[in-house]
Amino acid sequence: MGNFEGNIYKSVLIGEQEWMVDNINVNRFRNGDSIPEVKGDKWYREKAAWCYYNNDSEIGENYGKLYNWYTVNDPRGLAPQGWHIATDEEFKTLIKVVKNSSNALKAIGQGTSNGIGSNSSGFSALLGGYRGLDNCFFYMKEFAYFWSSTEVSSTYARYLYLNLNNNNICLADYGKEFGFSVRCIKD
Repeated sequence: MGNFEGNIYKSVLIGEQEWMVDNINVNRFRNGDSIPEVKGDKWYREKAAWCYYNNDSEIGENYGKLYNWYTVNDPRGLAPQGWHIATDEEFKTLIKVVKNSSNALKAIGQGTSNGIGSNSSGFSALLGGYRGLDNCFFYMKEFAYFWSSTEVSSTYARYLYLNLNNNNICLADYGKEFGFSVRCIKD
């Protein structure tokens, strides 16, 4: 457990990895520099930015902030001291430990049908959707998207996502300018 920018973050041990139980919810880098909150159509496509889903701070109280990958990769540090943003390999280890069960990662009450969250891992994932371009938001209560720190190309990075309707965990690549949730793992 730790305190960063006034937020208390609980953690859980999953296999040999220690994960934060909540999405990160900060508006400053570890060095104290401000991360711009961007609303409307001015979403930053090549520099650090954050927003709340639908630009609604009440949603952010439960789901945290959405960050573009430029924020995740910024050398000033998004994660608190002693923590970091998971790599693709660390996500693969997590997937292996929970036997590719997204239900084990989803909070109780998240999902439907074959995708009902049991939270047996303690990860407590919420299906918080993502921010697209031009002030568009998608898939609240349907998908959870988490950036990794792994860059794939000059325009794409890896992320992990969970689906409302099934028990699979997927790793894929997406454009760095999109706004996803972020989870931290202990150094």
